[in-house]
Amino acid sequence: MNKYKKAIVFIILMFFVSSTFAIQVMVSSQSTEKVYALGFRLNGKDYGGPGSSYSRSNLPAGVYTFGLRLGGLIFSARDVGCYYHGKKSVALSKDTRAFLRYNGHSCSVSLSPSPR
Repeated sequence: MNKYKKAIVFIILMFFVSSTFAIQVMVSSQSTEKVYALGFRLNGKDYGGPGSSYSRSNLPAGVYTFGLRLGGLIFSARDVGCYYHGKKSVALSKDTRAFLRYNGHSCSVSLSPSPR
């Protein structure tokens, strides 16, 4: 019976520890041009989708790089990287809303805390 108690305690602890480090990132765009897709890169993996908004939860804290796709989804597409205070990437450790603004020449990221 003692083994079962230890196993249950371990499972409960793992659940709380894993949910503590999971964050949610919501991305939306405010652009003068038509945005066909947007998203971000985390640890070499791309996340995102078509449209002007995207949300993903249960992500690890880490260094994020944001970007937009303009001009179409496939053939005439142009990917534009977005900068946060002059830097190409930003470290996130809590739930965040990212607003991507493209002015025809460059893209910038504004971040704000996101309520879950």
